[in-house]
Amino acid sequence: MIRRVPRAAWLGCLAAAGIVVVLGLVLPVGATFADDELLRLDQLDPSLSPPRPTASCGAPLANLDAAAESAGAGPFYEQARGRACQAAAERRVTGVVAGAGVLGMVGLLGLAGPRARERLANRPRRPARAPAGA
Repeated sequence: MIRRVPRAAWLGCLAAAGIVVVLGLVLPVGATFADDELLRLDQLDPSLSPPRPTASCGAPLANLDAAAESAGAGPFYEQARGRACQAAAERRVTGVVAGAGVLGMVGLLGLAGPRARERLANRPRRPARAPAGA
């Protein structure tokens, strides 16, 4: 016999999905961009010493258009940083949406599942048909 999972567990799953969304979109995202093509151009001028190619980009939602803001403005380092922050923000948002979607669907299916089973079990039965050849 299958044990029913308490309703609170499914509601907890939905709450976890909400927490994943909030934390994933608020916690700062970091990026490394040592292998960016723009930083190779800085090596042509030996007098320039590029800063460390890591950055703390901040909240993911604020960085979804970071590459557009830094395009064509400032040194190569800022452009490379903007592109890396945007890529890291896109990865974070995609992961958060996917993870929260899975948790949310599990919670919703868990809440709807017992009701659907009860409706199926309590539906009126059709009378049995007589065989065609009889």
